[in-house]
Order: sequence, then C-alpha cells, then structure tokens
Amino acid sequence: MSFTLNEFFGNNSNGIKYSIQGDNKIIQTNAKSSSFISLKDLFRTIFLPEGYPNSVSEDYVSYQIWDTIQAFCSSISGALAAKAIFESIGVGDQTATAYGATITWLIKDGTGMAGRIIFAWYQGSSLDSNSKMWRLYADILNDFSFFVDLVTPYFAKSYSIYFISFSGLLRSIVGIAGGATRSALTQHQARQNNLADVSAKDNSQETLVNLVALILNMIILSYVQNSMSLIWILFCVFVMGHLFSNYKAVKAVVMKTFNRNRFRIVCHEYFKQGNILDPIEANKMEPVLMPLRGYFTIDLGANLKKLDHVRSDLSEKLKNNFYWIHFDFKSKKIIVLLNECYSNSDLIKCMFQIELVDFVFKNRGFSSYKNLEEAVNIKDSGRIERESFKIADKILPEFLEKSKQIGWSYEYIQFSPGQFNYSLKKNE
Repeated sequence: MSFTLNEFFGNNSNGIKYSIQGDNKIIQTNAKSSSFISLKDLFRTIFLPEGYPNSVSEDYVSYQIWDTIQAFCSSISGALAAKAIFESIGVGDQTATAYGATITWLIKDGTGMAGRIIFAWYQGSSLDSNSKMWRLYADILNDFSFFVDLVTPYFAKSYSIYFISFSGLLRSIVGIAGGATRSALTQHQARQNNLADVSAKDNSQETLVNLVALILNMIILSYVQNSMSLIWILFCVFVMGHLFSNYKAVKAVVMKTFNRNRFRIVCHEYFKQGNILDPIEANKMEPVLMPLRGYFTIDLGANLKKLDHVRSDLSEKLKNNFYWIHFDFKSKKIIVLLNECYSNSDLIKCMFQIELVDFVFKNRGFSSYKNLEEAVNIKDSGRIERESFKIADKILPEFLEKSKQIGWSYEYIQFSPGQFNYSLKKNE
C-alpha cells in the first residue's frame, strides 16, 4: 500500500509532497527541494512567533509595524542625545577628568535606581490596567529625557550633573513603565501560551531595527558633529515620528478585557442605546492620553479612615454583596469598601452600579431610570445604592451574556482595586 504525505513548514501553505511506496521508500513528488527554505520562510522563523499568525492576536502585525517605526526613530534621536551627554561629561575637553565623569555617571545611575523603586511602588497596578496610556507616556518621557540631554551642553559645566541626573531619572521611569506595559501587551498578543516566544521575537525585531539604525547613526553623526542647528532639526523630525508612530501603535491594540476606561465606554453606550460595543469599537474610543473622567472620583478598595460615618447597611452589604458603595456628593467621591472574600464578579457588579449612577447623573431628565434619578437628585447615598443595585440585578446578566458573545473576555479584569479589604465579625 502506498500513500502521500504533505509536509508544511510552520503555517506555510506551500508544502512538500512525499510518496510512501509499498516498500516504505520515501519519494519526493514535487519539484521543491526539501533542503530549500525561502527567505520569507527564514524571516518568519527568525523574527515571528512560532505558529504565526494563529499563535498571536489579530492586532499583532499592525502594532509591530508601528512599534518598529518608533524604535527606529527613538534610536536615531537617542544617538543625537548621547553625543550631547558625552560632551557634557567632558569627552573632548582636555580640562575634564575621568574621575569627574565617573562620579557624574554614578550619581546619574543612583538617581535612576531610586526613581525606579519609587515609581514602581507608586504606579505599579496602573501599569496593567492602563498599559496603552503608560506605554505612550513612557515614550513621551523618553523623548523629553533626550531633550534634556541636548540642552545640557548649553549650560555651565557645574550644572551638567543636575541635568544628567534628571534625564537619568526620567529614563528610569521609562524603563519601568515601558518594560511593564510591554509585558502586558505581550501577554495580550500571546494566544497559545507562548508568552516567552512572543517576547523573544519582539526583542529580535527590535534588535534588528537597532542594528539598522546603528549604521545610520554613524553616518548621521559624522555629518552633524559640528552643526547644532542640523542636530536640532533632525531631533525634532525623529521625535515627531517617534511620538506619532507610538500613538498609532497603541491605538492599533485591541484589548478584549475590561479596564475602567473600556468598561465605562461600553456601559454608557449600553445604558444609552441598549447596544454593546465590540472590542474593536470600544478600543477605538478609548483615550490613550488621559483616563476618562466622570463626575465622581472612584476609590475602589478604600481605607475606612476616609469616611466620617457609615450607613446602617454596611454590615449587610459587605456580608451579602461583598462590597459597599458610598456616594459622597460633597467631595465628589465614590468610596467602595470590599469584603476580603470579594471576587471578579463582585467587582464587575460594583463597577456596573457605579457607571449606571454616573450615566444617570450626567443624563438627568433624559434617562429611563426614573427611581434612580430621583435618588440622585436628592443626593441620598443609601437610596442610590439600593436603586442601582436593583437595576444591576435585572440587566447585568444580559449585559454579561451579550458582551461575551461579541468577544469580551472576563478571564481577568483590570479595575485596579486598592489593597484595603474587610472581614466581618459580630461583637459578643
């Protein structure tokens, strides 16, 4: 008995056909050499994740194209800034000493280390929930640090240590924000438990871009070394290219999980029209420069010290619903206390209630939730919580079911609750 085997390399549709004869001898039946791998196949193997395109998200190509452009622009502007830094620490200056340059560099590194620790502590959870925004912020700060480097030679040598330390501090923040958000985006892109492979191939792509930029950097620097005006022109051009490509990169990302911004956008559209936006539509509407602002500031997982008094329903709500919401119209804050046993479903319902109240407050006189609107008008926190809970109980199941059908995932949510939670114990 004989049969045919088709051999494919990765997802390449151009396979090689083998015929297995009755004597079990293998014969290649098409003309393509088995030892030949096209340049295209080789490129895919080296620079794209294994199993591409099925192993990555749908937005992978569009994001990586813009990310490649921004990396190239950043490399050029970084080389121009490096030239200014070396001038500032005394390279080419006969009066400068190696000791002085070393001390300046060590102080810069020390400032950066302290900055990394403080920033990671202060903004750690926000880097996950607002990964697109912080990705863009990181690159804005990176360009600003290059600007600081470029202006440093214009000031007296005695001030250079302050400028260099400040730019080092900025770049330390860039390192934390950029690295953490890149990890979040890589996690989003990996579709077949291939996080490490996607990350490694991204590094390979960026390394290739930097190698190309390195060659161009040497050519550019040889021409502009004595022309500050030309350096500034090139710097402005590449910074604008860097920022534009970064903006396009983060806007190309289509997250299928909810953070506060995407949840607010989808909820308000649902309350207004009864429609649920799919991930593509919601991500297009998501702001990447500033988070959406409602009438209230939300303190999710708050410290009890922020309240002067509590309502009588505190123990009941924490016990049965695993969260308690207080609407403070005077300070324009929403205080949410969380039971230590709260789950993602509790957070979703809690935030759904909050978005419902925010929608009704902004659309008073036009919303269809009249009882809740009456409670909002008289600013009765307890009644607002009860009415919004009733409505959420009624319409949230439909919202969850329909949103899952059009591609939203609740595997994990990114609402960034605080670290405070509470257990209940009845006094004897």
